[in-house]
Amino acid sequence: MALNDFPTVDYAGLFLLIGLVSNPDWAWVDGPIYASSTPGGLTQTAPSETGWVQSVGVSYGADGADYMLFSPMWIKELGERAQLPITIDVDDTEALLVRKDGDAGDVFIVDTVNSRVGIGVTPDDWLHIKGNNACLKLEDDSGNYARIKVGDSQLTIEVDPDNLVASTDFVIKMDGEEVARFLVGGQFRSIESINSKLGFATRLWDIVGDDWDTTPGVNTEYYSPNQHGGIYGTVYRQYFATTLPPSLTSGSIVTRLVDYSIQFKYTTSDRGLGHGNATAYGSSENHIYIMLTGASGSGNLAFAKTGYTSQAGWCDYTR
Repeated sequence: MALNDFPTVDYAGLFLLIGLVSNPDWAWVDGPIYASSTPGGLTQTAPSETGWVQSVGVSYGADGADYMLFSPMWIKELGERAQLPITIDVDDTEALLVRKDGDAGDVFIVDTVNSRVGIGVTPDDWLHIKGNNACLKLEDDSGNYARIKVGDSQLTIEVDPDNLVASTDFVIKMDGEEVARFLVGGQFRSIESINSKLGFATRLWDIVGDDWDTTPGVNTEYYSPNQHGGIYGTVYRQYFATTLPPSLTSGSIVTRLVDYSIQFKYTTSDRGLGHGNATAYGSSENHIYIMLTGASGSGNLAFAKTGYTSQAGWCDYTR
């Protein structure tokens, strides 16, 4: 800043690079001072031009309306708001503090010592939000949103509170896999549908594949859709065609035969369904059923049949 008339011959004169300067004609208010778009002028109105503009100092208002701290810096003008390109490189529990006017309360705090951010509170966790009915709102580009709110001694999670989407579900995933889902209408699928094998109305869980089987078939071990309330422990199921699954006819892995169903054929033409046992179809000597070898402990499964042949079926068992 030139402190005397700017010379036109040899450019010699008295200049201020940084510091406090006074002019009795000034009447600044508290705030930044900019280089005006008028050459050589000063203003407290940020120039509206886009690009880079220059702040030349700051005034402290009524405490020194005719003073300014001259300290030039470049300011990036973004749209209609001037923002300083600031990097906060300091360890402090209030490295960045945004406060209401008149010290009426802290709004936003960045704690670089403990890597925490607080909204309405000095943070004691990674992200700490405090307030009456404090709420976190998550919204996508289409305007669909969810809210997590604390208030009235309860935690409320609202999914699509404005009912913008007709069939919104609340899904919980772990390790990329769905473990629970709240459905519209009040239905709930929990992790118990996997761990306790409940509610397998439309899908089968492949034990070896550790996933829902999209193409279920014979000789694959699944969790049974019928767990009998857990009275037998975990119940498994395998489907079969004309012969029982090889893994159940050798190796003695079965500890209990819980239930089975056989679609059978009698002699050469007639067909039927036996649930548990099929006997006396044609004569008292004809029968088909599944047996577990051994009076106790683990054993193998085997058909006992006369006059019948298996067409398809399933068996539930424990291991």
